[in-house]
Amino acid sequence: MPFHGDVGLLRQAVRSVLSQGGEWRLTVVDDASGDADLARWFDELADPRVHYVRHPENLGLNRNFQYCLEHARADWVAFPGCDDLLLPGYVETVAAAATPGVAVIQPGVRVIDAAGEEGRGLADRVKARLRLPAGIHSGEPLAASLLAGNWTYFPSLVWHRERIAAVGFRPGLPVVLDWALLLEVIRSGGAMRVLDAEVFGYRRHRESASSLAAADASRFAEEAGFLGEEAARCDELGWPRAARAARLRLTSRLHALSRAGAALGRRDPRAAATSLRHALGK
Repeated sequence: MPFHGDVGLLRQAVRSVLSQGGEWRLTVVDDASGDADLARWFDELADPRVHYVRHPENLGLNRNFQYCLEHARADWVAFPGCDDLLLPGYVETVAAAATPGVAVIQPGVRVIDAAGEEGRGLADRVKARLRLPAGIHSGEPLAASLLAGNWTYFPSLVWHRERIAAVGFRPGLPVVLDWALLLEVIRSGGAMRVLDAEVFGYRRHRESASSLAAADASRFAEEAGFLGEEAARCDELGWPRAARAARLRLTSRLHALSRAGAALGRRDPRAAATSLRHALGK
């Protein structure tokens, strides 16, 4: 669990893990948050399954995720957000779904706000429409679906560690690092199991990394470069449907268009112009 944020939400997230049954181990990796009391709080938990690590210097989101991956030891690994919640049955549900041939598991997700209240905004309604049905998916159909719009919830995903350790998080991608990793796994022959059971609470709020990146439009520049690279890779694989989805980047453009209007509303012409250029495919 990478951490650099709200200590109160972190404690809620940790308690949600403590309430889980099954076999699990939690390591919280503090990216130099500056809260001196956290180490004592974790010591007071006195739970041998919970470990706390603090970086002396801030690594940044991408490098901290890579650190977490490199220091994971279990066969299956997840990177829950430090503001998210594991709902009852998460561990048992994903453990039962971790069968041979499956590289990543997407459980059902309940979206919550900063106060913990359930609610789905536009982005989550779009994800729900794009999401593939429960079952095992792989190859170009899965890649094309994800390139049309990333309907997964990264913090909820459970990965086969050896599969992703060989690839790692692509450097220089603070926002779409999970999207990139998913597509690498699919290209290498890995399958995804999609579950209906809602066992993860994804907290969507204005201070999240993805929300802040969308607000200043930096995510759209990153997405444009990333999707252009993915289109070329799909061409090389002979995956025309996936390549078209990457070049069209429809949901990314529509998202940018909505953010352009929001940027104009808060009188941020620079962010509005960046978002609009991405929406127009420039």
